[in-house]
Amino acid sequence: MKKKTGVPNSFGVRFLNLILILGLILIGIDQSCADGDTACPESNTIRVGLYHWAPNVEQFKFAIRNAWNEKHPDVSLEFAGFDEWDGGYMSDPTDNLDVFAFDTIFLSLFMKQGYLNPIKDSEVEGLSDFLPFLIDGSKADGKLWGIPQVTSPHVFFYRKGDTELEQVSSLSDMVKFLGTCSYIEEKPPENKGLGIALYDDSLIAILYIEALQDIHGVYTTEPSLPFEAAKLDNQAITDLRRIASMSSMKNARYYQKEPYNEYVQARWFSDGHGRATFGFTDSLSVMSRETVRNVRFKPMPLSDRGKIPPYWTVIIGINSKTEIRAMAIKLANLIASPDVLVKSIGGTGRSEHGHQYLMPSRPSAFEKLISMSSHYEAMYQLAKDADSKVLRFGPNVKKWLGQMKGTITQRVFGEPVCPDENGE
Repeated sequence: MKKKTGVPNSFGVRFLNLILILGLILIGIDQSCADGDTACPESNTIRVGLYHWAPNVEQFKFAIRNAWNEKHPDVSLEFAGFDEWDGGYMSDPTDNLDVFAFDTIFLSLFMKQGYLNPIKDSEVEGLSDFLPFLIDGSKADGKLWGIPQVTSPHVFFYRKGDTELEQVSSLSDMVKFLGTCSYIEEKPPENKGLGIALYDDSLIAILYIEALQDIHGVYTTEPSLPFEAAKLDNQAITDLRRIASMSSMKNARYYQKEPYNEYVQARWFSDGHGRATFGFTDSLSVMSRETVRNVRFKPMPLSDRGKIPPYWTVIIGINSKTEIRAMAIKLANLIASPDVLVKSIGGTGRSEHGHQYLMPSRPSAFEKLISMSSHYEAMYQLAKDADSKVLRFGPNVKKWLGQMKGTITQRVFGEPVCPDENGE
């Protein structure tokens, strides 16, 4: 019998090599798989739905993709188109989205319908760096359902040196200084009246709830939603009509279809039309350099109580159906990281122009943006106000909007707000 040489046979060699290779693979697996609650992804692609109602969504994509590729070059991003995801207004999250940005008015609805995966506080990078009211407004049932990205309350813009509008603290103040029924044209006259876009019935219905909460001084994440016309609050309707009376029927209901432009009122104001205009802070993005340098803004009063309106807020949610939760969390954190927020929102260099003028969710991002434009300082002072709250609705929001938006619009505009208007 031959003496054993200690050299294993060919099968043994292959088996040992296989064990060694598997061991090296397991050691090299991305730690994100081990950290996640689900199995590692079979695909190296994450699908994300961004919030498209921004001046330049392509800037967001560019900033996010560049930052992601630096950290995770082997995992590609695929951005969903507007037809698939619009922020929640006309669509619900599909199973194909791993991460999606959405308006917090749908938070309670999406939570109830099971679309969202809760996020632990410990999973949020730099949690203490967020504006506290945004974190509070992104929670329900003691859980965080999204990472805040951008926000803005309704504001009105006026020109530097307008000492009367600088004093506005209530709706009556604004009516007194701007007057009512001062024009009937589509475009406001030069430096006269208010320009305001109230062409969207859903916006009018949401403003009704904002005004109602302001009138009664009661903020809640699930406001009472009346499903009958007889239960609508007369004072809230009256205040919306007072706001419209500073404009004209043709101006307020103007809708530019081709090309679609939700910032047309801000462009008109930039060209000298109107003494003030209504919108979100990002309306600054379409104004001329000269206008941006000489414009000021304040919270839009929706009643005589005149508190800061709740903030329309976009948060980054994790789809409950994703199979790559750990990587989805990484992406959500990256989208809301200070550097990516600055690159998503800010312009280039120290110019006042080229900015999207949205309000970032983090003070650290504000600090960088303030060095580029003084308007971010004004935004930051607003956001730090103790009365700042996130705009939220209950789980019946879509049903209520679908059923009542037309009724509320009819109550506001069914009769001309000014005697000389026929509503055509």
